Amino acid sequence: GMAAREGRFCRPLLEATKAQILACLEDMGQPYRLDATNGCPDNPRNALRLEVMPSLRRIYPGGEAALGRFAQLAAQAGDYLEEQARAYLDRQARGTPWGGVLDLEAVHPAVLCQALALWTQAGDFDRIQALMALCGKDRGALAWGPLRFERTGTRLYRIDARLEPPGQSVPLGHGAGL
Repeated sequence: GMAAREGRFCRPLLEATKAQILACLEDMGQPYRLDATNGCPDNPRNALRLEVMPSLRRIYPGGEAALGRFAQLAAQAGDYLEEQARAYLDRQARGTPWGGVLDLEAVHPAVLCQALALWTQAGDFDRIQALMALCGKDRGALAWGPLRFERTGTRLYRIDARLEPPGQSVPLGHGAGL
């Protein structure tokens, strides 16, 4: 969902209900403006607002507030997890002329998963899960596009074919070529 503050954007009314906004406008003597596209359930956001949320309110009257609390807690947990993943990368990752190397250490799987997402800049869940599986093995490799990931010993290597010297493979192994 949206954050109340994100970069240069501020959404001060994000927590306000429609009824609260309408009451405030009435108190101020301001008219309410309606964007005609808001009533069209063709996009997912409108469908949620027009169909799913009214059903949730009817079935579980406290559900909307519970979802809001859950979203707030999830955002806080996500911030903390990203902070832990960045600290892990600061300790364990380093760049190389051809990509990078991550010294794997015992760490909570959620921190490793977030660290891999940051380190690879891959937002794709399936790719991160494939890397998590690779980290669980002693040896192995996988590739997507120009990137190749190889697990050797306690290290995970990220090799960018665009940065590899022509006609040469990056030598892997404990300390080899590093």
